[in-house]
Parts: sequence; structure tokens; C-alpha cells
Amino acid sequence: MKTAMVDNVKDAQVGRREAETPVVATSGPLGWWARAKDFLVKVREEVGRVSWPTQREVQATTIVVIIFSLIMGIYLFAVDAAFNKLVEWIFRRLGGAA
Repeated sequence: MKTAMVDNVKDAQVGRREAETPVVATSGPLGWWARAKDFLVKVREEVGRVSWPTQREVQATTIVVIIFSLIMGIYLFAVDAAFNKLVEWIFRRLGGAA
């Protein structure tokens, strides 16, 4: 029971210390420098947490994207050619010049 009370006191003290820390003015015309610095520090921390893919994973996903693009290109070419033939047939049936 005594340790729980000590933990609560420590938590309260930590909260008080955090509240007492001075806050840097980040508003106004001069606050942009502090905001920019804070932003860049956070960006650097976030980049450090990124799990970058291995070279093998990049190669595999690149191959998948290339193959998928080729398949979709062939598919869209076929659909376009079919619609082109359909439109030509409609124009010929209606007596237009195609």
C-alpha cells in the first residue's frame, strides 16, 4: 500500500513538473522559427522509426507493378479497340462515313 501511495505522489510531482516547464512562444511573427525547428526535429524522429523495405522487397514489388501495368495496358487496348469497332459499325449502319 505504501508503494502505491509513493507512486501516486511521484506521478503528481511529475505532472506538476511538466506543467511548470516554460512554453516557447510559437505564435506571432517570430514564432515560425521555433515551429519550423520543432517540425524538422519531429520529422527526423519519425524517419528514424520508419521500417524501410529491403532491396529484395523493392525489386519484387516493382516487378509486380510492371506486370500489372502491362496487363492493364493490354486490357484497355482491347476494350478501346472493341469500342472503336462498335462505333465504326454503328456509323456504317446509320449511313455515315467511317
